[in-house]
Amino acid sequence: MKTTLIFQIYFLPFFCYTGESLMCVECDSTKDPTCLENPGPPVNCPKDAMACITTKMYVPNLQDDSDANTNDQAGQLVSLTRNCTKEVIEESCQVDTSMKRAFIKCAEYCTGTGCNSSPSTRQIRISLSILLLLLLL
Repeated sequence: MKTTLIFQIYFLPFFCYTGESLMCVECDSTKDPTCLENPGPPVNCPKDAMACITTKMYVPNLQDDSDANTNDQAGQLVSLTRNCTKEVIEESCQVDTSMKRAFIKCAEYCTGTGCNSSPSTRQIRISLSILLLLLLL
């Protein structure tokens, strides 16, 4: 009985829709370097937000893999942004030429509260959930 109650208290919020708006982490590594590894807590998104987005910008290879050997910056992460988004398109990486030089822009979408936080934070939450589940069994 105690195990069932603890299970319900801990896991029920994951399965219930409370009517609250989506919460995503919002930051930009070009303005705040802590965005990369320790981005802070999620904030409420606008009501019309559909997902959280993480956008990464990389330095592209010059021509092909052989040129990457002569370009020390090829593949280097230039920036990372985390935000709420109103639209969800197919996750992909594309060449972005909107700035003075070309970059590779990759976008990832997710729909859970705080799902665009740093990987280390997500891993800790998942590990704690698994540990609690094992303790309850």
